[in-house]
Amino acid sequence: MSLRGWGWTTGSLAVLVAAGGLYSFGRPAAPSGPVALPNPNAQAPEVREVRGVRHVLTTQPAEQIVVDSATPSDPVRLLWFQGRTAIPTARGAIVLDGAAAPIRFDARLRSERFRLHLDGREVASVAIEGDSTIWVATREGSILRVGADGAAADSVTPAFDYSHLLSDPRGRVWAIRSPEQFAFPFRMTPEPLIAAVGHSAAFAVAARQPAVALFIHLVNAGRAAFGPDGSMYFAPFIRDEIIRFGPEGDTVWVASRGLPHGVEEPTFELDPSGAPLLDYAPVNLGLQFGPDGMLYVLSTPGFTTSEARLDVIDPASGIVRRTATMPSLPSVAVTAAGRVHLLNDFRLLTGVAPAEREALQPFDLERMGGGRITLAGYAGRVVLVNFWASWCAPCRDEMPALDSLAAEFADEPFAFVALSDDVDSGKARAFIEEFGFDFPVGLGHGKLRPQYHYIGLPFTVLVDAHGRIIQRWSGYAGGDQIAQLRAVIGSELDRLADVAPVAPGHEGHH
Repeated sequence: MSLRGWGWTTGSLAVLVAAGGLYSFGRPAAPSGPVALPNPNAQAPEVREVRGVRHVLTTQPAEQIVVDSATPSDPVRLLWFQGRTAIPTARGAIVLDGAAAPIRFDARLRSERFRLHLDGREVASVAIEGDSTIWVATREGSILRVGADGAAADSVTPAFDYSHLLSDPRGRVWAIRSPEQFAFPFRMTPEPLIAAVGHSAAFAVAARQPAVALFIHLVNAGRAAFGPDGSMYFAPFIRDEIIRFGPEGDTVWVASRGLPHGVEEPTFELDPSGAPLLDYAPVNLGLQFGPDGMLYVLSTPGFTTSEARLDVIDPASGIVRRTATMPSLPSVAVTAAGRVHLLNDFRLLTGVAPAEREALQPFDLERMGGGRITLAGYAGRVVLVNFWASWCAPCRDEMPALDSLAAEFADEPFAFVALSDDVDSGKARAFIEEFGFDFPVGLGHGKLRPQYHYIGLPFTVLVDAHGRIIQRWSGYAGGDQIAQLRAVIGSELDRLADVAPVAPGHEGHH
């Protein structure tokens, strides 16, 4: 099982007051305003001792974060990119985009892509050992060390069925149970909560043993971060907790926020085949230290996944100091002064120099209606390539919107191509005929995913006039995503016109 992403975009209002946070849009005049404002609904945290462990409940923190959507003028630490954890490095951070391709960002948010050559294995997470050695956890469950050429140099035996990787301040790599992937049956041996990768150090924290042993992975899945003193902070995926463990593995404090959807462990029922159907809601999505020394927690505020919650926790006391409600799966950076920036992730990605863009793997497919359709046939045009299938419900919602979007650029050097991943081409044809679409459709016969390594459908790629990837989108987030697509397409067409105007007319092969 795996969780999929959600989309978001900022609005065009000058100021938006949201539950739990203030948003300021546009570049503010210097000097900048406060990083936070008093919370009019603030309540003192409840603190109690349970068997010598400090338990802290903060339902209404003292401050609301003022979230700044202006491009940062000061150096920042990127914490999350499209909701994915940014792995700190000596010079900035490494993140994965929507198609699990790695990108480096420096403290000024300048980016560059680098390539991994893993023989088609999909990347689930990355971590940095020391200053440069990269470890990769794959969606198949393996853990690989990547050499300087981007190829797998060696591997280690993973402690868990599916792992999420992280680094500590000493440059060592660790694995915890992935909250994004799990499968039955779980491995049920009494493994630790966290396991070393590529080194022999140990962190003495045992995994929690659920009442139903099958759920040991899900109950112990989550996010983790190491503090400068060697303490480990753990945010369980399905529980409203953030736990601080001391360097020796002792529990220092347990923080909670009174969220309504956290559960100790999931409930379940069996489907007709005997497989368990789990009932739970995701709670904690990310855990990171900011450059201000505070602990930042990204979570869901309730049973909906349409928005996110950002909390800033004092690592010494476990008290939540500040909070904000944010769009779902945000890109977040923080300055040394604690200013939180909500970033335009599409602007970040399109900032990659065109010459450094990764080439899209060429396609040469049977075209619906006869002939062939190739990527080479669209040379000189900006191309929006959409991977879809007739059985994909979000695809059915997205396709009419993409068709309308493509019509807006009918007079530009632009093309829209839909590549069907249906095994049965008859079902793909029925879908196209049902809506009366007339854009070119390539038939992949169920063989596209192993070639293009997308996580799920729909999957959309914008390609420049030289066949290089400008940006990828996984899933469909409605009108907000269409607005983002429109902006990125327009920006690239403007760039193309400035560099070398191209007349329309280069069509795919019939």
